[in-house]
Amino acid sequence: MEIKTNQVVTVLLVTVALVFTVVNSYGATWEPFQFRGNERYSFEVTWEGSEGEESSIYEFQIIEDNDGGYTARFISEVKLSSSDELTGDLVYGSWSGYGVPIGYLLVNPVYSMMFGELDLKVGEKMSFYGQGRMEVVGTETVAGRKGFLCKLTDDEGLLGEWVIDPDLALPLRSKMYESSGFDGAVELVEYERL
Repeated sequence: MEIKTNQVVTVLLVTVALVFTVVNSYGATWEPFQFRGNERYSFEVTWEGSEGEESSIYEFQIIEDNDGGYTARFISEVKLSSSDELTGDLVYGSWSGYGVPIGYLLVNPVYSMMFGELDLKVGEKMSFYGQGRMEVVGTETVAGRKGFLCKLTDDEGLLGEWVIDPDLALPLRSKMYESSGFDGAVELVEYERL
């Protein structure tokens, strides 16, 4: 009887070890914009303006209605230094002077397809012909959430970087670069399930 118990325990331990090894050898993948509803994202948006780095707050909420539909709410907040800044650009969001829609700063649609193929585990690399090379270089914590730091480079240098938590529909942080350096960023300040 004791031999059978030891054999069962050994088989169970080996099985658990194998499952753990297989699960850890494959990273999660991430599909951007797969929202669950009843959630709120609050981001700080930063860009290189005409007078240096500028920033604003962008909040995005998805709330389930009683009839099974959803209401999406967008809020943009920026501090203006004078009435001279009260221009028509404000209608399109405080970063409209930057000239790039918020969606491109979060995850450019051209780059978003890459994440569906990339295993999110440190050390994973993937080459995308004509776009560059994506590499998962580590992990970072942003707004209390842990994510995978992914960097996209080409022969001329860094194009973009994202911190991805595969459980969320939007990146924890997204930074875009030009040949001259930093171009713009979106960083999660708070995430909440409603």
